[in-house]
Amino acid sequence: MWVSLSPANIRADLSLFVLEAGIRLLEREKPDLMYLSLSDYIQHKYAPGSKEATEFYVGIDQALGRLVALGATVALTADHGMNDKSKADGSPNIVFLQDLLDRQFGSGQTKVILPITDPYVKHHGALGSYATIFSSAADLRARCDESSQPATRCRTRA
Repeated sequence: MWVSLSPANIRADLSLFVLEAGIRLLEREKPDLMYLSLSDYIQHKYAPGSKEATEFYVGIDQALGRLVALGATVALTADHGMNDKSKADGSPNIVFLQDLLDRQFGSGQTKVILPITDPYVKHHGALGSYATIFSSAADLRARCDESSQPATRCRTRA
C-alpha cells in the first residue's frame, strides 16, 4: 500500500501518520492483525498537560476511535510511563544521581549508566527513568539488598 505522506525521521506527527496508515490499510485490505508502533517523541519533548501534548492525545484518541469504528479490536501497551520533568516554576525536576552517590559514598565508588542517553535517539536526551549503578561501595550494596522497592534489582558478581 502506498501512502502519500511520509514524515522525515522522528517528528511530532509520526505516530499520527502511523495510525492514519493503519486506518487506510484497514479500510482497503481488512487484515486479520496489524501492529502499529508509535513514537514517544511528544511525551519526551513536551510536558504532560501542555498544549502540544494535549493536542497530540486528542489526535491519538480520534484515530483510535476511527479504528474501532472500522471494527478493529484495539489493544494498547507502553514501555514506560511519563511524568513532568519540570517544577511549576519551570525549573528542572531532576536528580543528578551520580553527584548524589558521589556525595554519599565518595567519588569513584559508583558509576551511573543511563542507557536512554543513546546519541542516536535524540529526543530522549537524559530524561529516562532507568539507571544502572555499578558500585564498589559495600554500604550501597547492603542497602540495595535490604530494599523493599519493587523496581529495585540488585545483582552482585562473585
